[in-house]
Amino acid sequence: MATEQLPKLSKLLFSSFLTASKGVKIGNTDFSLTKTYDNIKLDKNNIKKYNTFFDIKSPLPVTYLYIAAMRSQLAVMNDKTFPIALMGLVHLGNTLEIKDKIDTSKPLKLETSVLVPTKEEGSLFPVLHVNFYQDNKLVATCSSNYIAKRKRKTEKKAEEEPVAAEQRTPFYTEELFFPKNIGFKYANISGDYNPIHLFSFFAKNFGFKSSIAHGWCSASRVFAMVEKQKQKELKYITVNFKTPIALPGKVKVELYNNPDGSTGFKVVNKKDEMCLEGTIS
Repeated sequence: MATEQLPKLSKLLFSSFLTASKGVKIGNTDFSLTKTYDNIKLDKNNIKKYNTFFDIKSPLPVTYLYIAAMRSQLAVMNDKTFPIALMGLVHLGNTLEIKDKIDTSKPLKLETSVLVPTKEEGSLFPVLHVNFYQDNKLVATCSSNYIAKRKRKTEKKAEEEPVAAEQRTPFYTEELFFPKNIGFKYANISGDYNPIHLFSFFAKNFGFKSSIAHGWCSASRVFAMVEKQKQKELKYITVNFKTPIALPGKVKVELYNNPDGSTGFKVVNKKDEMCLEGTIS
């Protein structure tokens, strides 16, 4: 497969706004697209900046890899054949895993694919997957799930009542405060200057009462907390995003010991609404 140059994130974010006229359109078959981006270099100084900001000790945190993964995902979704306006997508979750040692002095190759299963009506659920290669070896993976909301032509069937979650006692609880300017601070590291994270007046146009925290900034803060509690290098994280964290805002983080040795977590706001949950190991 031919490789391409990965555009800068700033250019991709600007292009994303230009896709607004697309709406949500898909044919009678699933949409899929794969692209490969070569010579992707990790900025060692930026990794140090990221680690300092979040107080992470790992030389290359698995969470940091999402900065590169997000860029390649946006590049694929900015392709003119992609059937959905990017500003209409809602990020549902991420799973990242480091599978082998990564040498930060060597470039990476990112194989990035998107699949949008077709449906006659109702919301669409794009899935993106990124394989990180170094010296022809698979060293890390990232999977991301999105929803593109779309009206139904027929009445939606009644959903079954959700099963109540098992009550567990956390082994650690901590409150985290997200100041108003944390969006700018994280954007300076990640390159993600999406204005819904920076300006309340812009976020209000998308139905939010104020600017909202970057989802991955929230996940990175929890990751740092787990690393500190477990005192070991962590190579896996899966996160489900539920309710955005309004800025400024305070949340409560609870950590749980899972039977398989991993650490479960949940983050709730002052209304006791789930903001994000997941597993780290």
